[in-house]
Order: sequence, then structure tokens, then C-alpha cells
Amino acid sequence: MTIRNKERQQQDYTYGSTQPVVVGGEYAEAEPLVGIDDNDFAEPVFRDVFWALLFVAHLGVMVFLGVAYGSFGTSSNHEKTTQDWKAEMEAEMDDDEAIHQVEAFAEQVEAYVEVYPMRILTYILVPCVLLAFVFSFVGTAVVIPSCPTTIVQFSLLGSVGLTIALTVLMSVSTGSWFAWLMSAGLIAIVIYYVKIVWNLIPFASVNLKISLKGVSANWGVYMIAFLSSILGFVWTIFWAYVSIGVLGHEQLESGTEYSSTSTSETVDDDDDDAYYESQGDQAQQGFTIFLLLVSLYWTSTVILNTIQVTVAGVMGTYCFDKQDADRCCSPAVVSSLYRSMTYSFGSIAFGSLVQALVTALRVLVENARAQRQSNQGNQECAAFLLCILDCIISLLEDIVEYFNQWAYVFVGIYGYSYLESGKKVVELFRARGWTSIITNSLIGYVLAFSMFTIAIVTGLTALVIDAMVTKGHTLGNDELSYIFGPLPGHGYYAFFLGLIIGIAVSSVMINVVKGAVNCLIVCFADAPAKLEDNHPHDCRELAETW
Repeated sequence: MTIRNKERQQQDYTYGSTQPVVVGGEYAEAEPLVGIDDNDFAEPVFRDVFWALLFVAHLGVMVFLGVAYGSFGTSSNHEKTTQDWKAEMEAEMDDDEAIHQVEAFAEQVEAYVEVYPMRILTYILVPCVLLAFVFSFVGTAVVIPSCPTTIVQFSLLGSVGLTIALTVLMSVSTGSWFAWLMSAGLIAIVIYYVKIVWNLIPFASVNLKISLKGVSANWGVYMIAFLSSILGFVWTIFWAYVSIGVLGHEQLESGTEYSSTSTSETVDDDDDDAYYESQGDQAQQGFTIFLLLVSLYWTSTVILNTIQVTVAGVMGTYCFDKQDADRCCSPAVVSSLYRSMTYSFGSIAFGSLVQALVTALRVLVENARAQRQSNQGNQECAAFLLCILDCIISLLEDIVEYFNQWAYVFVGIYGYSYLESGKKVVELFRARGWTSIITNSLIGYVLAFSMFTIAIVTGLTALVIDAMVTKGHTLGNDELSYIFGPLPGHGYYAFFLGLIIGIAVSSVMINVVKGAVNCLIVCFADAPAKLEDNHPHDCRELAETW
């Protein structure tokens, strides 16, 4: 929600002057924690337009490259049919028995592909996706809100217990006194952390409960998140199609140029010229790979951040104007999505580009490190420098990602530009200190535990489906799975596939909840009185646990 309407102007306090804040469970007049300018009452305007146009132009370039060069294989490496593959294998073999085995294997593969993928889709993929959604929705709408404090405590202690168990196991496996000493220090730090954050569990629990109520009431935002995830998957396939074609075309061009240069005329420095030309080709290809990586991560991050801004808008409306956020496809859901894709899209593209550039650099550095490690030469100094650079870029990536998730809350609620939102994030942490970070991390334990539980339940469900369908179609013969065919250990395949589906589906919903929690923290820090007007009981709980 962008707080720019007339109802917002009719509040009994004015942003930018003084407003109520919580003091010992009561409200008192003080300076606003996150300052809002009077200009924020104006009509929505397009923010960071240049970056939106740049993103659209980038998509246009990718479409052009896809039409011109896109391919899933270069012209010199066409996809081989099964008959071509069999012919090549038979040409390389002299043993008739081996040839017969290859032909039998190829026939089995063809028969398997004709029947079982459709069964896997029908009996496992579709039911598990629907069930994972139901499990996630029931968990976030019913189970967690019913006892949030207990679940937060259990998730925190479970995570600590798992950390201690893994640390002890690692120490036992190494058998080193130094490892035991390090483990003891780590366990002490973990216990101290639990002691510090334990008093913040009630506040985090109330935050989580209110956020889940808001998202569950406007559960259409879940559908937007799922559709966006599908769009991201389609984009990844298209990106691979473009990248393979472009890189294959560049390799073909560089190979042709190199051969013509090396055979044109014989002079003393032909080898040097060919070497420098090949180095130039490698540099050009490296730059192309970097640009393609930026394109991949930029578009994927834009899709994810559009969801976050939409969630912030929906949750902001729920906090400040709940009448417009009380059903699946409420006005809050529709208008928030519209603003995310229009007025605030430039801000989304700007922040996503920053994050994409850092991620692309990290991938290139990691690739360079892997190449150095595989190199047998003496290049310890270069490997050490790359290791340091990798650590720095990874840390920078985490900072940018964490900063963006808060900045987009302000983009979604108030429609700020990306840089303005960044200033508000600094003000938020200056006002709330570490409370926002710790609250966010505590809720992260719950969401991770929920995702793990949903994944396990979905995997077990897939295992039961495979057993029941197989029993019904094969009269109790479990040697051959009706869904997975003659694959040995088909139960493991069913469980693993269900587990992956559970993680994928629940992670989409969990990210929506995380965005809602961040939005609620900002709304409570910015306008607790307005929040109390719409949710008096919930806001009182926040005040009492703060």
C-alpha cells in the first residue's frame, strides 16, 4: 500500500512532526522513528524511471539475441537421436554381445520415456504440489498462529540442538583436541546467544502471528508468488537457450578467425599473433559471460523483489486500512501488484541490478578459484588473493541482499525511490537497533523449521502415493512400480521427489511471510497509533511484549 490517500491525511497526528511511540506498553508523544515527509501525501509517481527503461531495453536485447542466435546446441553439435547414438556405439564395438546390450538398453529407455514421465507428472508432481500448498497454508494460517511462542521457542532450541550435535559429531570424527576446543567455544557462543534473544521471543511471536493473519486474509498474494516463480523458471530456460546460442556463436567466430590468421602467411611472429588473438577472444568471451550472468540474476531478482514489494503493499494496507485487505483478491492485493509493476518498478530494477552485479562478480570469482585449484602450477599467491576477494564479495552480497529486503518494504508501503528507501532503512535500524535484526532472525528459525517439516510430510505423502498406486495396479507386486517403473528403490525416488516439491512450494510461501514480518516491523516503528486504530488487540500485544 502506498500511503497517499485522503484517509491518510485525516489522521489525528501528522507525519514529520510528532507522533505516538510505545513507552512501557503505553503511547507517548515523541519524534517519529522513521520520518515521513509531507510530500508523501501526494499522488503516486513513477520512481527511478531510468532503471525501469534500462531493464526493459535489456529484455529487448535478450529477445533479439534469442531470435538471432538462440539454441540448445551449436551448429557443430546437433542433438543426436537415439538411432544415431546406437549407430555410433555399434561402430565402436566389435563384440556382438555388447552391441546387443546397447540396443536392449536403448529400447528400454525409449519404452520408459513413452510411459512413465506422464505417470510421474499425474500421480506425484501435481498431487504433491497441491498438497504442499495445502500443508503450507494450514501451517501458516492455523498451526503457527495458534501457539506462536511455543513454536518459536521450539524452533530456536531445535536449531541450537542441531548445531551442537553437528559440532560434537565433527569433533568426534576428527579426534583433535583443537577441534574439541573450537567446538566448546562455539557451543558457548550459541548458548549465550540463546540467553540474549530469549526475552525477545514474545515480541517476535506476536509479530509472526499478526503477519500470518494479514497474509492469510489476503492469500491471493500466495498465488502471485507462485505465478512469479513459474515465470522465473521459464526465464531461466529462455536464458539458457540464449546463452548457449550466443556463446556457441562466439566460439564458432573465434575459431574461424584463428584458423584464417594462422594460415594466411608464414612469418616469424605468427605464433605470437595467434596467442594474443586467442587471449583477446578469451577476454571477450569472459565479458560476454559476465553480461549474461548479470542478465540472469537481474531478471530473477526483479521477479523476486516484485513479490516482496507487493507483499509489503498488501501488509501495509492490512496494518493501516484493513477494510481494503480482508479477502483473497482484495483491493490491496490488486493495487499493490499494479504499483509494483508500474510506479515502483524502476526502484525494483535499480536495487535488483545492484544485487545482480555483485552476484555475477561472485560467480566469476568462484569460477576463477576453481580453475586455479585445478591448475597444477605454482600459483598459491593468486589463489590466496582470489580467496580473499571471494570472501569480500560474498559478504557484500549478503549485506546488499539483507539491505534490499528492508528497503523494498518502504518502496511497497510509501512508494519511495530506492535511494530514499535506503535512507529510511538506516533510520529504522538507528531507532530500533538490533531488535529488528534479532526479531527477523528468530522468525527465520520458525520459517526454516516449517519448510523442513512441510518438505518431510510431502515426501512421505509421495511415498504413500507410490505404494498405494503400485499396490492397486500390480496386485501387491512391489518389485515394479506403476509410477516409476523398473527403477530399483522406487520408494526413495518418490520420497526425494516429494521432498524437493515440498521445499520448492513451501519456500515460496515462506518468502511471502518473511516479507510480511519485515513490513509489520516497519509499520509498528513508524505508526503504532494508526496500527492500533485498525488492530487494537494485536497492537496492544506488540506494546506489551516490546
